Amino acid sequence: MSVTTSTSFNQPSITNSSLPDAQSGLPYSEQLSVSNGVSPYVWDTLYDYTEVTNSNTFPTEAEIPLTTNSDDDGIARIDLDFDFPFYGKLYDHITVCTDGSILFGDEFVYVRNEGDIIATRAITVYSQDLQAYPVDGDGIFYYKDADHLTVRWKTSICGYQAMNLEFAVKIYADSHIEFFYGTGLTAGLVWSAGVSNGSSADCNISQYSNTYDPSGLKTSFTTLDFPYGMSLSTDGIFSGTLSGTDNTWNIKFRVTDSNNISDIKTIPFALQAVLGTPVITAITGGSASATIVWEAVAGAVSYRIYRSADPYSGFTYLDTSSSTSYTDNSVITGNKYFYYITADNSK
Repeated sequence: MSVTTSTSFNQPSITNSSLPDAQSGLPYSEQLSVSNGVSPYVWDTLYDYTEVTNSNTFPTEAEIPLTTNSDDDGIARIDLDFDFPFYGKLYDHITVCTDGSILFGDEFVYVRNEGDIIATRAITVYSQDLQAYPVDGDGIFYYKDADHLTVRWKTSICGYQAMNLEFAVKIYADSHIEFFYGTGLTAGLVWSAGVSNGSSADCNISQYSNTYDPSGLKTSFTTLDFPYGMSLSTDGIFSGTLSGTDNTWNIKFRVTDSNNISDIKTIPFALQAVLGTPVITAITGGSASATIVWEAVAGAVSYRIYRSADPYSGFTYLDTSSSTSYTDNSVITGNKYFYYITADNSK
């Protein structure tokens, strides 16, 4: 027996199609907007990690012993020589866990299965109830420089000293993540691997998770670049201050209404570098007109012309020019005018 029916609901819809460009070094704030749905709304951003081929070899560089506060259920902090971008935030240090994860808090967290990975902000190479037996040469080892950090575990299962597990992770300053599994590992164990922001919407469980014998496997994760320094408030204000050269990002925004119905939209966002100030080289008067000439500015696509009757205030926008000159045909003979020019790198 079956029933056929139709359903309808008032889904929220993000109405922004683009965002105004940010200017390097200047504070930026823009309110995102939504139609339909039922208020109140909650905003957040999504970050997609994609699992891709890892062509590098198992890292042997990680030889510095890391001292954890326990060989079982222990952690240790590593201060990074770079800011590591992970799910929209930058980290200057990470926490290494004996259970096979890199954590982003300063406390031990149980990450021992796929459910734990989903619920925890973590990079998990091999999740299990692990314990190092130093008498067997077990331990956690690391190497770091300004480009990347390598962490290598040589360990066993808690209470089963004869187990043989060795695996490693490399995290890079550009957000790239690589997993490696050694040779001759104990097979047939239940384990998990993946990267997660602590929710099912922001999580990628590795294709190799719970492989019967992971010996010799390797994989990696990549994500799209994000304008670090920008943040999104829960009420939809996208704000921050960026510095640097011209750049463009595609940012995935999500809004969720009070009925827990969401809309997701990818919106482009660009940064414009601050250009130099054009230097006016000549102003010549004509019959009810004035022509202004200025020096070209490197990187400028167009120029905005402003005018005032006061040299220190009251400037108003006149027009935009794609060349390095402009004729103002709205002057009144006998009046005094002051001009200034700004450079723009957008068309």
